[in-house]
Amino acid sequence: ALGMLASWPVCALCVVNDLHSPRLTWTEPHQAMKGNFATLGAMLLSAVYLWLCVMVVGGARKAGLGEVPLYLLAAAILIGSGIVLQRYMENLSDRKYAAIEV
Repeated sequence: ALGMLASWPVCALCVVNDLHSPRLTWTEPHQAMKGNFATLGAMLLSAVYLWLCVMVVGGARKAGLGEVPLYLLAAAILIGSGIVLQRYMENLSDRKYAAIEV
């Protein structure tokens, strides 16, 4: 269940990264992805995000938090950051799409 919760903020983070640097000019459809280093940036941002989550939960574990509270802490971190990233992504997409549309 935590894996599914983790995928939500990670996906939102990747979309935010793509919204900051969209590749809009291409002649072939595959050019939108090939040679687009924003995907590498999204992957690195996701790895840093997950590493930070692991460090926080690991610190709580070292502090003596039990299994169930540890699981609930991880779920709360993922849900909280998912909500924040989702809202930021939606606001950013509204602004970016309005600027792109003609």
